Amino acid sequence: MMSPGSIRLEIKIMAQELITSRQNAAVKNVIKLKQKKNRDREKQFVLEGTKLFMEAEAWKVEFTAVFVTPQWIEGAEETVKSAFKRLKDTGIPVFTVDTSVFEAMSALKMPEGVLCTAHKIDASEKFFEKKCKKNGKKCLSYVILDDVQDPGNVGTIIRTADAAGFDGIICSSKTADIYNEKVLRGAMGSVFHLPVLQTGALEKTVLFLKEQGTRMIGTSLQGKTSLSASLAAQKAVGIILGNESKGMSKSMADLCDDLYKLPMYGHAESLNVSVAAGILMYDIARAMHE
Repeated sequence: MMSPGSIRLEIKIMAQELITSRQNAAVKNVIKLKQKKNRDREKQFVLEGTKLFMEAEAWKVEFTAVFVTPQWIEGAEETVKSAFKRLKDTGIPVFTVDTSVFEAMSALKMPEGVLCTAHKIDASEKFFEKKCKKNGKKCLSYVILDDVQDPGNVGTIIRTADAAGFDGIICSSKTADIYNEKVLRGAMGSVFHLPVLQTGALEKTVLFLKEQGTRMIGTSLQGKTSLSASLAAQKAVGIILGNESKGMSKSMADLCDDLYKLPMYGHAESLNVSVAAGILMYDIARAMHE
């Protein structure tokens, strides 16, 4: 049974003017943000779905607008409605959208009915370093992406790094944009948990971390099939993952302290980069935490 507050909230939302045209300025702005050049210019991005909405609200992402269908409000659970009300009470613009218009805004084949725009998270090196150290650890571990271009792979790697206890993600400028809709869906909210630095000077950043005592482990077909026995004593580690088809660049491989490859016991020649990343991350996490 719904509380009186929930009923009042639904009535208030439903009473708002319903957007029924794709030519509405707010709708057109959402569609524009599907392109990276517009996300970069506006410093905003789009997140969609109840899970991402709840994660973003919980982690204090700065929303700029919320778009919902009447059906989503009607069917939402009480915890979701409470989060929605907290946002609405801050004065963030809320729009109710006709289902057909929402489908044009959505990147999903079966849209849930909630979509938001938000400010990008601070991507400066200073903020990245500060957020990495927020947990109080003296030695930090990173996942470094050297031109990993498939958005699904990038999102999965970020989510796995979050689960395995890594402290930050560092990406080359040619790695898929972390605000790409497929990256956000694959990461399932981990983009809001972990600091992510996307830089045009990846080699310089890796070299700086090495000077701070971070041991770099790269994935390579020329690597060894076992991790170094001394890894358990290592407190700061960086895992470098290369491009899906070309692997790591030579310059990045030259910065590695260790090169590692997963043994292939069957007939497959290699693994998807996100699968290989997950196995390696957990191997390293176990070695460091046991």
